[in-house]
Amino acid sequence: MFGRKILNIFVTPLRLSEFFIASVILGIIKIIITCAILFIITLGLYHYNIFSIGISLIPYLFNLFLFGMVIALFINGVIVRYGTSAQVLAFGLIFIIQPICAVFYPVSALPTFIHPLSYAIPVTHVFESMRATIAGAPFDWQSFFVTTILNVIYFILAWLFFKKMFANVKKKGLLLKVQN
Repeated sequence: MFGRKILNIFVTPLRLSEFFIASVILGIIKIIITCAILFIITLGLYHYNIFSIGISLIPYLFNLFLFGMVIALFINGVIVRYGTSAQVLAFGLIFIIQPICAVFYPVSALPTFIHPLSYAIPVTHVFESMRATIAGAPFDWQSFFVTTILNVIYFILAWLFFKKMFANVKKKGLLLKVQN
């Protein structure tokens, strides 16, 4: 089913950048709806207002969203090139990097040799900064800029990877392979 939709989309004169922008807009709409529902649930069931963190929540969410786009571009590039059998990567990759990027505990709880790898992942800086902000520290602008720069670098690399995979698939006529 996924493959036929992709085929239908890419037989039109739609540019890859237009497809990406439409996907981002759809993603933003889904995130807004999901966050609104989760906000209502956490407020109703746990009496916790996530906005008590303050305005600093916005830059954190921006960087989390940007990293999500990086992961999505990379995984979509792999799926376009190797077919839907590579979709397992979409679920597996997040579970592989999640323990390393300090989602549930600080980086200091990780073995020392993993720290450089952990800090190379942008969301590590987001979660470490968010923990500090919740504990009462001021917003860490240096960490925000490091995270944003890492995200931009990874985004450019992921976009180039996706474009290369898509061009490779078009050149070899492998777009039908996405149906498998």
